[in-house]
Parts: sequence; C-alpha cells; structure tokens
Amino acid sequence: MSPRRAAAVAASAVVVLAAGCGGGESGAPVATTDVAMAKSYRFEPRVTEARAGSTVTWTNQDNFTHTVTPEVGCDACFAELDRYVELELAGEDADAALPRLRAHLEGCPACREEHDSLRALVAGE
Repeated sequence: MSPRRAAAVAASAVVVLAAGCGGGESGAPVATTDVAMAKSYRFEPRVTEARAGSTVTWTNQDNFTHTVTPEVGCDACFAELDRYVELELAGEDADAALPRLRAHLEGCPACREEHDSLRALVAGE
C-alpha cells in the first residue's frame, strides 16, 4: 500500500472512530444494573446510577471495544480538592494523581468555584 493511501485510510479510521465515540446530549441518570450497547456506538441508557456493591452488566453488541468510566461526584471531588490544589501549586501533575477530577471540575460550577477559591487562598499564603 502506498504511503498516500495508508494516510488516507488512517485518516478515515480516525474520523469514523471520532464520530462513533463522540459525546452528545446526556440524559438524566437512570437506576439500573443492565446496560446494553446496540450497534449505535453508545450505551443505553447513557447515564446510570447503581448502589455501591451492585453488579452492573454491560453488554456490548457493537463492532468496537468501548470503556465505561465512573464519574467523580461532588462528595469525592470535595474530599480530594485540597490534595489536587496542593499538587497543582507544587507544579505536579494533579490530573495524573487524581484522574477524572478535572472533568468534574470542568462540568460542575459549584466545585469549580470551590477549587478556584481554594487555589487563590492557598497561593496567596
């Protein structure tokens, strides 16, 4: 295969994968322990809630491998916020040390405000 053809195939694959795994509207959480993925590139329901200790069954009937990542809630964010800010101000990789916290901060105005206030307070000491 020529380099030009290989580049075109690779670019097409990236577009297909990005289109299939892209975001979209997320609905309200649904309490369930059964989540399925038909050939639609999305799990349905998109957002689920399960009690701690429950077993959740994810059925993937799609042609691609997908992952499920738990979200960080406000309680977990608040519990780790001091450490996160300390790592940031020390020049450490806070996102690597506390994965998914940045995504929560970006999506939660209340926690983001708490982060910004704490960071300003600690940085000003």
